[in-house]
Amino acid sequence: MIGSAERQIAIVADTSLQRHILATTVKSFGYEVAMTIPPDRLAADQIQQKKIGVWLVDLSDEDEWTDFIDLLLENVDVPVLFGDAYAPQPETPAYKRWEERLFQKLSKQIGDPAEAQGSEPPILTPGVMDKPVTAITLPRQCIDESSGSVVLAERVWVLGASLGGPAAVKEFLTCLPAGLPVAFVLAQHIDGGFQKILAQVLSRNTNFSICEQCVNQKIEYGKVYVAPVEHEIKFSNTGRIIALNDSWEGPYAPSVDQVIYNVATRYGRNSGAILFSGMGEDGAIAAPQMQQLGGVVWAQNAETCANSSMPDSVRETGCVSYSGAPQQLAYQLVDSIRRQVDSAEFKLNVNEAE
Repeated sequence: MIGSAERQIAIVADTSLQRHILATTVKSFGYEVAMTIPPDRLAADQIQQKKIGVWLVDLSDEDEWTDFIDLLLENVDVPVLFGDAYAPQPETPAYKRWEERLFQKLSKQIGDPAEAQGSEPPILTPGVMDKPVTAITLPRQCIDESSGSVVLAERVWVLGASLGGPAAVKEFLTCLPAGLPVAFVLAQHIDGGFQKILAQVLSRNTNFSICEQCVNQKIEYGKVYVAPVEHEIKFSNTGRIIALNDSWEGPYAPSVDQVIYNVATRYGRNSGAILFSGMGEDGAIAAPQMQQLGGVVWAQNAETCANSSMPDSVRETGCVSYSGAPQQLAYQLVDSIRRQVDSAEFKLNVNEAE
């Protein structure tokens, strides 16, 4: 049985039966269980004290436990996996499939216990927000551009993230003022069943609306559109998000590279991308292409990342013009938009007529 801290698993479930089944199954795989606990008994100091490799969370009603999920995501810097279903009856084909799915999720994050080797790049993990943040004051130059009725976005930025991404992105968004004339497309490596929870967590204490279902919506200022896991998206000439029949290329979904490229080809010099904490090299191909099309590429600095592989790989391409902590990136963006609003050069006509 694997005993290193990096391979220990903490189990959180809201029924004692499910906690027992998960613990028994995880141990049968060869992993060590660090703790089993109901969500209402888990405190922040317990989360931070435990040296574990992954959190396995299975809740019968995720909406009921939003506060717990928020607490967990803001206080851990290792992967969090959410179970996709309660365990079926043992000795059935459905139970065998459930076991296989669970093992695949765990082995992708912390490795196969039989091989005892490094894990593959994770799909979703949170990070740590060091201290509360407050929103920046909206520059007076931006007030007229974003005021009034619904405004289709002329300025669209990609937020790319993986390991440690949710907390970093949340801190960044919390700093941004209401009325800032920009829209975001979030490409966060994630399990499909977790998108709703991700949107709920990000929507707290931010002036931006988080759109979990983005397909067929027109991109408007003041909104964050969560890229779907199941299929690629593109952006029409009228500023609408279009679903394609194609799946995302590469090992991760959604693909940060594809989202960056599709935004850059549509919005050109009015586009931008920020690469937050994450493992792997997703984004390193399309980021230089965005720069060539006139867009801007920034990255979270390595010192504040839970894992800096993804932003570091983009920095190595030479296309990153600014690096900083999430709060610094927010200040830089507000100032950049202020200067763009003053410049007639950065204008893009978005035709509302279909």
